[in-house]
Amino acid sequence: MKKSLSTWRQALTLERLTIFMGIVGQIAPYIQAGKICYLKSAHAVSLTACLIGLASMVCWVAYGIQRNIKPLIITNIFGMIGGILTIAGIIYYDIKENHILGNGDY
Repeated sequence: MKKSLSTWRQALTLERLTIFMGIVGQIAPYIQAGKICYLKSAHAVSLTACLIGLASMVCWVAYGIQRNIKPLIITNIFGMIGGILTIAGIIYYDIKENHILGNGDY
C-alpha cells in the first residue's frame, strides 16, 4: 500500500518535532558547561556522571546510524557536543585548581 501525501507530511512533521524536542532535551550539558565557565569551577560537578551520559549518547548515535533514525542521530550528536564541553570544563578547572582529577566528587 502506498503512503498518501498526507501521511508523508505527518511523518515529516513528527520527525521535525522529535528532532526539536530531542535538542531541547539535550540542552542540559550546555547549561552545565556555561555554569562551569561562569563560576570558573567544576567543584560540585561529577565527572563520572558526565562520562556515563556521554557514553549513553554515543550508543544512541551508533544505534541511530545503524537503524538510519535521523532524530536519534541529530539530537544525540548535539548532546555529545555539550557533554564534551562539560567534561572539558571539569578537567580544565580541576587541573587549574590543582586537584588534578583526584579530590573532587567523581
